[in-house]
Amino acid sequence: MTESSILWTTDGVGDGANAGYTMAQVTEWMRMLMCGLTGGDLSGVAPDYLNELAVTGTVSPAAVNTGGALVYGFPYFNSASVNVAVPTPSSATRVDLIVLEADWTAQTVRIARVEGVEGAGAPSLTQSAGTTWQMVLAQASITTGGTITVTDAREWLNAVGDGMVSTAKLQADAVTGAKIGDDQIDSEHYVAGSIDNEHLAANSVDSDQYVDGSIDEAHLSFTPSGAGIAWLPIQHHDAPNETLSTTYVYGKASIALNKADLPAGATVKLNVVGQAGSGETATYQFYDLTNGAERSALTTTSTSAVLMESADLAGALAAGDVVYIMQFKTSVGSIAARMRSAYLKVEW
Repeated sequence: MTESSILWTTDGVGDGANAGYTMAQVTEWMRMLMCGLTGGDLSGVAPDYLNELAVTGTVSPAAVNTGGALVYGFPYFNSASVNVAVPTPSSATRVDLIVLEADWTAQTVRIARVEGVEGAGAPSLTQSAGTTWQMVLAQASITTGGTITVTDAREWLNAVGDGMVSTAKLQADAVTGAKIGDDQIDSEHYVAGSIDNEHLAANSVDSDQYVDGSIDEAHLSFTPSGAGIAWLPIQHHDAPNETLSTTYVYGKASIALNKADLPAGATVKLNVVGQAGSGETATYQFYDLTNGAERSALTTTSTSAVLMESADLAGALAAGDVVYIMQFKTSVGSIAARMRSAYLKVEW
């Protein structure tokens, strides 16, 4: 018979055999639901149940706290802390295993210690179905001075198969920064010029580059695999609040840029959308505020908004972390000139 089911009334109807259900049927059912049938130990500690069988101790005896587990399909419960004596070795440090052991002869699951060899690594588990099956809780390394170092080795019951958690099953903001690998920030975590604290990968952005919940585009590490383009906004500005003079007037925003962060061989061009007043010239200057130097200037006499692009500025950019601003002026002074937007266009 290739199909079967269990837990029906044992009345001889269908799969409800008069003889009831065997231990093998029930334990396989438990393993199937909670462990899977392809794992190495076919066992696991119950998460969030009492104190999860945590092992502690710095000298003998070590202690196994309360909790529950499934050992080869046999449910195990522990409602009080259990001490485990760990003898001191005579000549070299020894590594023992604190385990749960299912014993088919005794028909029990109990806490036990598997003794290692002095000067060697951890011993092997005994995992023989129908006889003895051990599930490790912790390694206990003990020195000749009697000092114990406990290393947690618990595996957890898993009712969800590998790769089976979908995005919809994750609660919003459930994944914290601590659970994200030490990698560069990817496009999924960076949107519309800002990135929230939870998505900052460790060591990928330093304090100079991350301020008040946002990070400017120039400080995101580029890792291009081929040709690409990036637009780094400097500022967005519409009508000035006062008449412009014939000397430069600061724009309302800036950009921090380190050319070492840009892809090797990249070109950097200033793009400005602006317009002049009637009969005048508007000049838009990309100014190095850190070093006090002009890096590029664009001009227009158009009274309608026009896109202007500079030559490549990559060679003119200063080394190190530099603050750049956009500033502009008109030839005669006006309230009609505009600087609609300004970007750096990076191509590689």
